[in-house]
Amino acid sequence: MNAGQRVRAEFLAAGTTYANRDGDFSAWHRGRTHFAVWAIAVDDPRLTARLAEARLRFGTLLRGDYARQPHITLQVCGFPCRQAAATDDYGLDRLAGQARRLAASGVGPFDIALGACNSFAAAPFFEVADRSASLARLRDALEAEHAEERSVPYVPHLTLGLYAAETPVATVLPCIDACVAAPIALRVERIELMAYESSVIGGPLTTLCSFDLAQRRIVWPRLS
Repeated sequence: MNAGQRVRAEFLAAGTTYANRDGDFSAWHRGRTHFAVWAIAVDDPRLTARLAEARLRFGTLLRGDYARQPHITLQVCGFPCRQAAATDDYGLDRLAGQARRLAASGVGPFDIALGACNSFAAAPFFEVADRSASLARLRDALEAEHAEERSVPYVPHLTLGLYAAETPVATVLPCIDACVAAPIALRVERIELMAYESSVIGGPLTTLCSFDLAQRRIVWPRLS
């Protein structure tokens, strides 16, 4: 059983989708305003069209306010800050260490493909194929410096949206199975450290910096 088959089996076993409800999440963020992740930003017109079609199929099963840009999460980092004080903080020293590990990993630009639609209990997604195993090598480099807190195995994916309510899996499956199309091949030139507001479900991502895989270095955004 591969990762996609395992996730689908777990989704079927769950029986219903998970309702992503609003909240202040203060017990988690404790006043810290943003949360950071390493991710691959995907800006491709073919994906834009496929996302629009898929979301139309799911309709009101998904929250209508999902505003996060298409991306593939590589690693969950923590709350960005200058110097970490808590285990879930992400300080500048950790960023510098991860940049060194990424440079030493030798991973250059590589190809991936977005494939079939699948689903976690909380969200439907497109599967990601990585024949070069570059995603795993990047994660190994990131994890060697700063291990993420994870309760389930990592599965590379691109989220379509978030489920709005508890819905029987049998109701959702036709939407998932109808999203059949040829894989979309993508070239990955860089990965990005991105952050979102910790009190907002599905809010937009802001790029803090990028790691250029060809140049093997951090690139900071230009200030206007």
